[in-house]
Amino acid sequence: MRDAQEAAPDPPRAYGVDDIPLVLQTKAIVAGQVAMHTGLDSVVLANGVRNA
Repeated sequence: MRDAQEAAPDPPRAYGVDDIPLVLQTKAIVAGQVAMHTGLDSVVLANGVRNA
């Protein structure tokens, strides 16, 4: 669907200039600590924010 509002502003298209860094991770948290190499990741982090 196209409309005037969508057509008006061009989204940023300059590679490397208009980029927003996004880091997605999953972690296993056991007793408030990150458990390494468990294979059972239970928490999703987006840019370091839990359950974002």
